[in-house]
Amino acid sequence: SLSVEVSHAYVYSLRVMLRSPQGTEVVLQNQSESTPRNYAWDSRNGALHAFANQDARGTWTLLVKDNESGDGGTLSSFTIRPV
Repeated sequence: SLSVEVSHAYVYSLRVMLRSPQGTEVVLQNQSESTPRNYAWDSRNGALHAFANQDARGTWTLLVKDNESGDGGTLSSFTIRPV
């Protein structure tokens, strides 16, 4: 499972991706008007299914891109729990 907490005036302008130690990348959020400030994903909702059967050991990378200019935000927390 994965949880991400961000503080941003326009959360819907963010693109959030997760990269596994093996290099597999999945888009978790891509400029959605209904984006909450706290995200949560697990293997049941499909987004993390691409990581099934991969070794969880190693460096995981969370990529957050603001697709709009003129504002900023803060990544408050990022938690990964292998299941």
